[in-house]
Amino acid sequence: MDERNPLETLRIADPDTFRWVKGRVALMPSPPSGKDLALLVRETIWGLSLEPGLGASLANGMLQLIENGRSARLDTYADLVRHAAQTGATLGRIMAVHLVPVLACGRGLLKAFKDATRVMRAKGTYTLSAPLEVLDQLLADQDVNAAHAYLDLLGTVFGQDISYNRSLRLAYVLPKAVRAFPWQRRAVQISQLRRVVLKDVALIEPFLEGMDKGLRHLAPDALERFVGQGLSRCRQSPVSAAKFLSLASTRAQEVSASLQVSVPFEQIRAQLNRYLQARLGPGIGLEPSPPPDGPSEKPPLFAWSDGRHIHLPEEIGCFDSQDANRTLFKALVRMEAGFFEFGSFHFDLERAAERYPAVQQALDANRRVLEETGACDQERFIRLFSPQALADDLLNLFEQARVTLCMQQRYPGLVKQALPFYQAGIALLHAKG
Repeated sequence: MDERNPLETLRIADPDTFRWVKGRVALMPSPPSGKDLALLVRETIWGLSLEPGLGASLANGMLQLIENGRSARLDTYADLVRHAAQTGATLGRIMAVHLVPVLACGRGLLKAFKDATRVMRAKGTYTLSAPLEVLDQLLADQDVNAAHAYLDLLGTVFGQDISYNRSLRLAYVLPKAVRAFPWQRRAVQISQLRRVVLKDVALIEPFLEGMDKGLRHLAPDALERFVGQGLSRCRQSPVSAAKFLSLASTRAQEVSASLQVSVPFEQIRAQLNRYLQARLGPGIGLEPSPPPDGPSEKPPLFAWSDGRHIHLPEEIGCFDSQDANRTLFKALVRMEAGFFEFGSFHFDLERAAERYPAVQQALDANRRVLEETGACDQERFIRLFSPQALADDLLNLFEQARVTLCMQQRYPGLVKQALPFYQAGIALLHAKG
């Protein structure tokens, strides 16, 4: 290998791979060391000799580690991929893809990953791809706690004495279920699913059915109590336990309802829509806010509007009772409707320029830039200031104060009833986040 330019060896071995690897290296803020580059080239050529897909996955994985400042883990990565490839190129490629985010999280997660995949490989390589894609998603969300719980779950499930067909089904069912768990509670929900598996693997589907029916909305301690009651029925009859966990029995539904304090948006959507249409007329709707990207991101504020819709949380569980959380949903809609009723979305930049010469001067100085953005008038106005973030915060603060004052004058009873819940909810959000 050419020690002065390791990539030259890759060019000779595979010109196509050389071109895209060279392009990635050229875009790096600081070039990789000669040692790291030589290792990348050597392992890539070795992978290409077994299967083109393995070589490409190896090169991509090592480039990602270098780009993310994880060069110290390249040797570990290469050794683990080589070890996996002894079983076959397909397994080597799977490891080359899914080891990258794991190695970025430290040795504790790597051990859990190796333990789980060892158990899964004993069942067959077919158990790996779909479950590990969800692991990648958890790590992309920086939800390391959920990732640990998920690896424990996979090791427990595929360590059971189950048939090939059962393993094949669970390799599809488990990733789909975990992907649907709400991020706020998914680590706990995954742990409770593992608790169910440890009792009886046949209870997986009943538990997941119960989650879809509403158990996902239980707080962590409430879900733990519910699962405990369900598993205690195994002593009487596995069928009784399955009916309880799947919310197929009246008793289970009563227990779940007594434990649930959060209110899902969809449960109250129709009622809120009727109020909104009565107050504002047709044209303005309600939509759930998209969830944050993961635990590292703060949840969206309770309510926000885009000029056509009021966006609300997918569920509210700030208070210790359903009635209080339901009242908070109503308070949010009542307060947010004021922004539509009192003209917050009718901001006219040209009119502001006519009334205030300073705004006209700023527009004249920045008109070309502002016209290129295609932004709405309010956004264009914000871009006249520096720093823009401070201007945005101030404008929102003043507008909220103006709308609240207008509502106090027109709807004093509504504000007296809704505002305390609104303020208490925000205080609880900040206290928890």
